[in-house]
Amino acid sequence: MSASPNSPSTTGPGAGGTAPARGGSSPWTLLIVIGIAAIGLYLSYSYLTAAAAENPDAAAAAIRTAKVTSGPLERVMRVGGVTSSIVFTNVRVARQRGPESRRNMDLLELLPSGARVKKGDVVARIDGQSAKDHIDDVNSTVDTSILDVKKRRAEQQVDWNNLEQNLRVAQANLDKWKLEAQASDVRTVIDQELLELGVEEAGATYRQQQKDLEYKKQAHEAEVGILELTTERHKRHVGRHVYDWEKLTILAPMSGMVVRQQIWRNGEWGMVETGDSVRAGTLFVKIMDTDNMQVEGRINQAESNLFRIGMPARIGLDAFPGLQFEGEIYSIGALASSGSQSTYVRDIPIRVRINGSHANLLPDLSGYADVVLESQEDVVQAPAGAVVEEEGQAYVYVKTPGGFEKRPVRLGLRTFTAVAIESGLSVGEEVALEIPAA
Repeated sequence: MSASPNSPSTTGPGAGGTAPARGGSSPWTLLIVIGIAAIGLYLSYSYLTAAAAENPDAAAAAIRTAKVTSGPLERVMRVGGVTSSIVFTNVRVARQRGPESRRNMDLLELLPSGARVKKGDVVARIDGQSAKDHIDDVNSTVDTSILDVKKRRAEQQVDWNNLEQNLRVAQANLDKWKLEAQASDVRTVIDQELLELGVEEAGATYRQQQKDLEYKKQAHEAEVGILELTTERHKRHVGRHVYDWEKLTILAPMSGMVVRQQIWRNGEWGMVETGDSVRAGTLFVKIMDTDNMQVEGRINQAESNLFRIGMPARIGLDAFPGLQFEGEIYSIGALASSGSQSTYVRDIPIRVRINGSHANLLPDLSGYADVVLESQEDVVQAPAGAVVEEEGQAYVYVKTPGGFEKRPVRLGLRTFTAVAIESGLSVGEEVALEIPAA
């Protein structure tokens, strides 16, 4: 009976076994390949080890080394910052005492940043037409006040002449009554009494006129004094505005470089430009002496004890890599501040004076100052990477004809790249920059 095509086959590696998948690999084949690779690696390692044992110089050549040298050694810390002028002055919009004090004013002229000026040169001009109109108005008031004084003096003179005339009339009337009283002997008793009353009345009128004349004189003087004080007040008013108007032409208070400042314009900060509207008191320009420059930076408060006033520094500018200056620290802040950083990160401001000047040494340039914290002259030194410390003792691996020798050394001044060797090494010896194999 023939087997059915759908019935399971009984042939194979074993009765009832499963036939291996076509195109697959046997586990024994994979084990064989791994074994062959392991034997090859072992033979290669054995060969290289035997070669290194027979030729130690070749093994030592694979280790990076450096020679011990002698010379000056400095411990330097870099401080980043921005250049600025030590000697400078702020130029602000003059505060007006007229209508301009409550509104903005327009900049008609303004020198560009970088312009050089001398003391007394024009830096900017502010539109002062409204101030000029106000001065003209007050001047007309002064003229009117002066005319009022002259007019009132003339009126007082007329009034005074009338009073004097009235006084003369009263005196003449008194003299007449006195003359009539001299002939009272030939008059009746009633006429005598009338004469006496007439003399008394005329005398009282005369004395009253005299008093009125004195009082009127004082009144006239007081009235004219008030008018003169008013005139003087208007003159001083004009004088103040003339002074303010002159200040709208802003002159350089010192010689130096013009540096425009940022102002608040249309909801954002921007560099001031000609035609901008500015308020009184606004800082819009600085005049800086570029012969006295500095680098303003900040140092971490944890490192502030390393810096001292007078420490030398080498200054560089990011924009001009080939330009170098000498300088020294001349100011260190007393208090730490967080600035724009987190409150727990505290920095201390530091200022480094730049010795000398240059045409490219301008304000607001990013730069750095390499401050020399410590320095020694003519010391034996080795790379910092060659020193290994174990249990408080420093060691180096010195290259010898028989291999590398582990040698203890005593260290001196350390920097990030080199270290001074006080004892244990000599100039010219080679030290390993990594720990050699055993």
